Amino acid sequence: MVVRDQVHGGFAAAYLKVKDGVMVKLADLHAANPLPVVICGHSLGGALAALLALDLALSSQRGA
Repeated sequence: MVVRDQVHGGFAAAYLKVKDGVMVKLADLHAANPLPVVICGHSLGGALAALLALDLALSSQRGA
């Protein structure tokens, strides 16, 4: 993640634990039904949602 040093260590660690699984699931869902996605959460989920949204935006800029 590009901004790892700018994110609270606990939030970054929690995100990195779930990132790969969430990315695979989102890719599968998008392949089956390419609709816009809303990313949201509350408390820790909000932090993870923000990191996921950033990761998705950066991935789409890179063409990944």
